[in-house]
Amino acid sequence: MHVLLVANTAASMVWFRLPLLRDLVARGHHVWVAAPRGDGVREIVATGASFLPLFETQGWAPDAAKDARRSYINPMVDLDTARAIRRACRVVRPDVVLTYTHKMTVIGAASARAAGVPKVHGMITGLGFAHLGGSARRELRRRVYYATLQAAGALCDSLIVLNQDNLDDARRLRLAPDDRLYLMDGEGVDTELFEASAPAPAKGAATFLMVGRLVWHKGVGTFVEAARQVHKRFPHARFVVAGDSDPKHPDAIPAEKLESWRQEGIVDLVGFVKDIRGLYARSDVFVLPSGATEGLPVSILEGMAMRRPILTTRAPGNRETVEEGVNGLLFDEGDVSALAAHMERLLSDPATITAMGEASRARCQSRFDYRIVNAGLMAHLGL
Repeated sequence: MHVLLVANTAASMVWFRLPLLRDLVARGHHVWVAAPRGDGVREIVATGASFLPLFETQGWAPDAAKDARRSYINPMVDLDTARAIRRACRVVRPDVVLTYTHKMTVIGAASARAAGVPKVHGMITGLGFAHLGGSARRELRRRVYYATLQAAGALCDSLIVLNQDNLDDARRLRLAPDDRLYLMDGEGVDTELFEASAPAPAKGAATFLMVGRLVWHKGVGTFVEAARQVHKRFPHARFVVAGDSDPKHPDAIPAEKLESWRQEGIVDLVGFVKDIRGLYARSDVFVLPSGATEGLPVSILEGMAMRRPILTTRAPGNRETVEEGVNGLLFDEGDVSALAAHMERLLSDPATITAMGEASRARCQSRFDYRIVNAGLMAHLGL
């Protein structure tokens, strides 16, 4: 079969979906990826898939070309993207199109149907920032977000979600008919690639790692405030945040705030790190204080595969990765005191860090390994 995958960045296909590309090619399918040019194209082509460039970058994209017109809400960019996807469909003549993220599903589903593609599936990788609501402007954005997803759901043969809460929301909001909603256990992780021995830090000297974009809804502020509290009692504990910012993101943390944290010196902001496995290996506990409705965060799955205990919020997606007290601990969004208490508990008891790390690995292998996840997805797609 001819299969076309549509993504908002080439890098996202490498970070999250490279094993899927390899599996599709190994099964004899002819695979194309349509995405803006940027980091990741070489890795995509190395799988045996072909790459079709979209000339505009949609949303946050650390690999965006310098002249790309990055946009969150820009009708001209969206129209250009729709035309490019439609042209790609007419060139490839795919039997199946699979789109990723809200925006590319909305644009891609309409474009693929206009080009006469027989099977179109959209994956919503979390309801994200727009789902949070709040101000009048954000509430308007949320209503538009739902309406466009409903339009896309009507065009798709299936709408794929990555956690039970998002499935419940999709049903409640009628984003697609019930028989066209499909639940996946995230996008999986390569548990053979992400492998490390369980951490065994000295008492009071563990390293806490957070990986994520430097935007407020990821909970970076919560992590920093908790680190301040813990640092007073445990001065040898380390706190590391890896991730880039995008000043154009509506929820971006201002550069001045990031600089003040750097000057304070309690939290080490290391920016985007390509060798992410090495970063996990040098840490002891993984933390994701995100309050957004995540799909099923790959960063948590990577931490689990690397035998790290997980401290995360009860937000949709996040909480599905943790069996409370077994492989990690949960806390409410923005609850600095609870996160700090969890950190102090682990710092005081390094044996629990080791035990929880082993439990994380076992849970990840049995449920979130990409081989299990991709087999289910390909069966659903008829591939």
